[in-house]
Amino acid sequence: MLTAWLRDSSGIAVADLEREINGAGYAIRENLGNRPALRVFTLNTQLHPQSANAWASLAECHAAPGDAATAAEMYAKSRQLAEAEKAKP
Repeated sequence: MLTAWLRDSSGIAVADLEREINGAGYAIRENLGNRPALRVFTLNTQLHPQSANAWASLAECHAAPGDAATAAEMYAKSRQLAEAEKAKP
């Protein structure tokens, strides 16, 4: 599995991996623009599909160049996950 390979080869704890990939996505976006950052944020949602933060970052990256429809879908997914997390006992 890709997550295990990234964890094992990077030395980053699984609990921190989503945040680290997200941070890399923002650094790439700042330095190289939205298109390459979209790939990183998309990968992060594939590796961490239950992360509201990963989906929100992907939505933000879609919204920046004006892809409002896709951004709205991603933001909705993020809100759904955040609400589900809050509802857990």
